[in-house]
Amino acid sequence: MDIKKSLILLLVVISLVGCINNTTVVKENEAVKKIDSKSINYEEVSKMLEHEINYLFYHEPLQQFTIYFPFQIEKIGIQQAFLYLNEKLVTKNIEILSFHNNKLTFQIGEFVPEFNIMQVILESGEILRLYTGTHYLEEWKMPLNKPDMESHVINAHSFINQMLEYTSDITLDRLNDLEIKVLLPTLFVEQLKIKQPEIDRSGNTFKYMVKIPKEYLQVNKITNITFEAIWFQEKTNQGKYFLIKESVPVNFKDGTKT
Repeated sequence: MDIKKSLILLLVVISLVGCINNTTVVKENEAVKKIDSKSINYEEVSKMLEHEINYLFYHEPLQQFTIYFPFQIEKIGIQQAFLYLNEKLVTKNIEILSFHNNKLTFQIGEFVPEFNIMQVILESGEILRLYTGTHYLEEWKMPLNKPDMESHVINAHSFINQMLEYTSDITLDRLNDLEIKVLLPTLFVEQLKIKQPEIDRSGNTFKYMVKIPKEYLQVNKITNITFEAIWFQEKTNQGKYFLIKESVPVNFKDGTKT
């Protein structure tokens, strides 16, 4: 089946202040199990997320995450939650913020490098271990300072083609003497055996391309992958200046873009 070019969500953050949601790529209401019976095995159904993988940046003191479960998470009555990596507890510092149908939003108050399970305590006292998809987090300190002549993003585009080549570009309102750079999560680069992207410039527009290896997806049976990219400016002895962050969710089936 031919793979059609499709738009990829570009999360543009112009302000340095505020929360940025990190989102697994199961769409709301997609493959949601109707909860008409108490016989549903939530732990078993949540294994649908085992083959989702997320490469994200951790840069907020209280950082928000959103997970879309394959059932109506709001109906099961969660009172408390903890994050695990397999059998190892990684943090109790988690606060549930909201539920909506199969969407769960929460925040954590400390950096953890990886998690893949959320253990929840229900109102009934029952304890469930729900798969969340694998989340790899990389700590990145958000610079709060600004250059003397600040640049702002006025336009941004992105797309992925049938060769799984993801292209992104931004246009700035004005240029200064700072270098424009883009950063992908280190584990994303290492595990997919790719390189940090080089940037091409045309006037005030900057562009990069990264190719997602199909073999990596097939061998690891990955159905969904999300990665983030941070655009920033930098000059020797002056530090870094944040521009925008992209969140790029891509859905696959059997290692093939659909």
